[in-house]
Amino acid sequence: MKLSPSIFALSILGKALADCGKEGETITIDNDGGFDKLKELEQCDIIKGDIIIDPKFVYFILDGPTEIQGKITAHNNEILKFVAAANVTKIGGYSLADPAISSQTSFPELVEIGNLEWTGIQQIELYGLFAWKAPHVSHISNFSVTATELSGFTADYPTLDEGEFYYDGFPALESADKIEIKSNWLMPAVVFEALKTIGRLTISNNKRLEKIEFPLLTKAGEIFIADNVTEINFPVLEQVESFTVRVPDSSLLDCAALDGIRKIAKVFECDKYTIPRNATKLHY
Repeated sequence: MKLSPSIFALSILGKALADCGKEGETITIDNDGGFDKLKELEQCDIIKGDIIIDPKFVYFILDGPTEIQGKITAHNNEILKFVAAANVTKIGGYSLADPAISSQTSFPELVEIGNLEWTGIQQIELYGLFAWKAPHVSHISNFSVTATELSGFTADYPTLDEGEFYYDGFPALESADKIEIKSNWLMPAVVFEALKTIGRLTISNNKRLEKIEFPLLTKAGEIFIADNVTEINFPVLEQVESFTVRVPDSSLLDCAALDGIRKIAKVFECDKYTIPRNATKLHY
């Protein structure tokens, strides 16, 4: 259906008049005008500045914008059920911390995100499982996961529909500047199926962690692992600046499985290994 010139002009005018935020400023979405503000933001292609979702707000849903330049923050939310942006492809950041109920996040077209922070997320079945839908994310600048009950980073928690999951993981994530995973007491495995390059990886104090696997990772900056892990698998990792593995019982860990590393710049420490047999120093 074609828009008439007058309707098209009104649409353009609506976008021009909408307050889409400003860099360095904060937009608060609360029960005092929050739904009206969301209607206004629907008219924006790009939302500038940060967004704070008030702890007593229930839905944050946008269909119109394609980019949010600032960070979405949802901390200590009491009744937040949905955070969704149907057409956003890039977000400056998303911080979800200590929600009282298990919310659902849906970014179906998201490709790139700056800072992704998850803290204190619990799987409260009484209120529904934590759901994450962002199947196309290929790059994250900084990803921090702390003190959650998440099982890992691959699809989990199946729905009643065959082959569907509440939590989709990160099937398309190929690069990250920094990933930090610590103090997640129910997480048995850290697996990133598609990750190829990373700047810094830190995995520590995840009490039930047994397995770490990065099947496609070829290049890394610094890798630091301090956990009670028995299986580490980096089958195609060739180049790393610093690689440190510290476990309580090194006799349970086969460090020889890391022999694929060919180039190392600074440190390699895993049990009694100090450097892989075939590795060579990098020079910068």
